[in-house]
Amino acid sequence: MTNNTDTLLPTPMPELAAPPIKTAQQPPAVAAAAPGTPDLTQAFTVLPADQHRAWDEFVLAHPNGSAFQATWWYRAWAMEPTVKVLRDSQGQITAGICYATGRRFGTRAMVRPPCTAGNGPVFTAPPNEGHYRTITHAKEMALLAIHSLPQLGFYDIRLRPADTDVMPYLWNGFETQVGYTYVIPLSQKDQWVEAAAKSTRKEIRRALRDVPEQGYRIEENPAASAMLPLIQDTINAKGFRVGKLEQRFAAWWQAVLDHQTGCGFLLRDKEGNAMAADILIWDQHTAYSILGGIRADLRKGSRVGTILLERMISEAHRRGLDFDFEGSALPGVERFMRSFGGELRPMYRVYKLKSPVTFALWQTHRYLTQHRKPWRWID
Repeated sequence: MTNNTDTLLPTPMPELAAPPIKTAQQPPAVAAAAPGTPDLTQAFTVLPADQHRAWDEFVLAHPNGSAFQATWWYRAWAMEPTVKVLRDSQGQITAGICYATGRRFGTRAMVRPPCTAGNGPVFTAPPNEGHYRTITHAKEMALLAIHSLPQLGFYDIRLRPADTDVMPYLWNGFETQVGYTYVIPLSQKDQWVEAAAKSTRKEIRRALRDVPEQGYRIEENPAASAMLPLIQDTINAKGFRVGKLEQRFAAWWQAVLDHQTGCGFLLRDKEGNAMAADILIWDQHTAYSILGGIRADLRKGSRVGTILLERMISEAHRRGLDFDFEGSALPGVERFMRSFGGELRPMYRVYKLKSPVTFALWQTHRYLTQHRKPWRWID
């Protein structure tokens, strides 16, 4: 989604009195804050590296936080994170953002680690203050996070599906892209198969029969060395690139296991040969299908992918979580995910290119890869 101003202007509405807009540059004066209430007289400040554990504990326990925003997640991919936080009157962290910088399109930029489903700010909502105050507070936190960022040539933030208010970013010159994912919520734990396409329902039932009939075995939390060849080969076949995957996968996978924020599954045939692998990462509400791979000779005409997908959905629901397919714009992959009957949910990416050279490179890339495409019909 882009901010399109080339539209007809609506009929002007009568001006109504409205509360003054609060900006991050001039935070409103407030009385002494109660415990747990952010003190808006302060800006986000850098959290020293020796206190990063406090941030990790905050995001992993927070309803809107996740492992994707933890410092150990960045370090597992050999990226050094910066954390900026807001504290309440008692010194407790109530909001913040974690990011890393590197080089992209020839300029200094925000960079996300591989397999990261979201890297936006995390903040605590005000307690029982009504809908208006909750929305206003979310905008204030986003504005404070934006104004805490360093001077860069390229800013790139991927918001989680729960974060749908991009207005503070638009106010600050960001543009937006929208992607989509499918989610099978916990509320559909016992009905999701029936919501799937008819052909997919048959495929799931046949896949579940294949496991005992063919002597298949699903191994939980296998060694990184058993999963990586399947994952890397599948990524190469699709023409993707996941930076540092080969060098850092083992360290990242061990960090996931150490912090108990995910699990992996490896499907083996009756001879013990690896056929497919998938990795699930979770937060307080959702389990994400983050990375997977299937042996080349089994990518067409077999049900091994369906076997592991059904296992991951069941595992997410067993843990009391929604299951997120983690989206794809590839028509064939999107069609496959859609066939499982999940709910369609948008995901927003906000970005800003301050470097004119980077802006020109970005627009050229977009033109060559997107705007020149002919019309297509996708079933």
